[in-house]
Amino acid sequence: MFHTHRRPSRTLVTMSPALLADVRARFEANCRRSGTHLLWTGDLHRGAWPRISVDRRTWSAAAVAWVMSGRLYILGSRLWRRPGCPANCIEPRHRSVEAPRWSPRRRAAEQRRKSSATRRSAPNAASETSMPWAAKGTE
Repeated sequence: MFHTHRRPSRTLVTMSPALLADVRARFEANCRRSGTHLLWTGDLHRGAWPRISVDRRTWSAAAVAWVMSGRLYILGSRLWRRPGCPANCIEPRHRSVEAPRWSPRRRAAEQRRKSSATRRSAPNAASETSMPWAAKGTE
């Protein structure tokens, strides 16, 4: 009898209480409040996304804030930033696992991009075959 081991469809990420206590001190040292935003002042990967090293692994600071706030984090999921938030805002209330809705402007730009790609790739019926020998075989 063969047993196939299936990988779980979702892997939840957690931290032990001891690790959380260690991370919390370093995490809070790299954060500051600005109105409703929790801004990351620590390391930025390529100057774009906040990150922190936890147990010899690099984590998104937003994911650490998410876990520290008691929310479930599924490995590989993306935490989308609320529109209008600064890039270094890691406030869990300003994040969501669901992608934000597209604005009318962004949707129109995407439709223009798709229609121009379709126009470029559509075959031209009036053009002649570039390989005359191939056309002879179809007659």
